[in-house]
Amino acid sequence: LLAGASGGTHADAKAKTKLAANELSMNLIGGYFIVVKGSIGDRRDLNFLLDTGATTSAIDRKLADHLNLAAHSSQMVNFDKTLQTQWCILPELIFGPERVTDIKVAVEDLRYLRTSGAYVDGVIGWDLLRRQSFRLDFANKRVVFGASAVFATETHSVPFRESSLFLTVPVDLDGRQLWMIADTGMRGVMLD
Repeated sequence: LLAGASGGTHADAKAKTKLAANELSMNLIGGYFIVVKGSIGDRRDLNFLLDTGATTSAIDRKLADHLNLAAHSSQMVNFDKTLQTQWCILPELIFGPERVTDIKVAVEDLRYLRTSGAYVDGVIGWDLLRRQSFRLDFANKRVVFGASAVFATETHSVPFRESSLFLTVPVDLDGRQLWMIADTGMRGVMLD
């Protein structure tokens, strides 16, 4: 489902500038935030954080207001606590070759991400990313979608476990295998 590519040279990356139909250009902000372009309805060229650690996709409150999307209140469980949240239905979300309609997303104030340099209109979370295999190609700064993406040459991949809530990968710690959440929206490692 998920693989990462780190091989290739700067010349290789420059030579492959045209995107294939199953690819999406990505920018790396602060060394770990993956930001891609997408659209909601007729609003094009929006910035989205691609976040494998976010269980639910989200849209910025200001954009939801601008699009006149009706927000509804509910509760969400976040690991060990219940949070009050708002959500809305996006009529259409397109990012690269992916198109989803009538999708429920959280409505949040995403301004806090700006302190890390990420000016985004929304977050594409695991709820949408898990629908199709993809590869994060850091050398060529692109996301490649589809089953063939995982079997590309010069990629490094790891086994994983996938659930509806998160993606986990094995990590060897002092000879013991631990399964940790793979979160592209977080710098470093967090242990509890």
